[in-house]
Amino acid sequence: MKGPRKILRVSWTAKKTNESVLNKAGVKQELLDTVKARKLAYCFYVDAGHTIHTTHHAGDRAFPVTAAQARNALPSSVRSAPSLLQFRRDLKTALFQSSYSSP
Repeated sequence: MKGPRKILRVSWTAKKTNESVLNKAGVKQELLDTVKARKLAYCFYVDAGHTIHTTHHAGDRAFPVTAAQARNALPSSVRSAPSLLQFRRDLKTALFQSSYSSP
């Protein structure tokens, strides 16, 4: 609502409802109703357990999940390094080998 109020120069202290501002701006209510209906339908679709064009879930992008996946993808020799210094050396070596190895 900030946009139409700013364009029409309607003060926030003026006792104008959002509906009156939208009517004055010429925004059709049916468009807003369509957007609301689609958002609601999408939420119910997702809540029902349907897959949305991807194999990833929202939790898969969380740092703890991504960090664990990256760690588990490392070779066991890197993961079982006895010290931080050895881990860094092995990690660097493994990353270089995976980047520059011929397929």
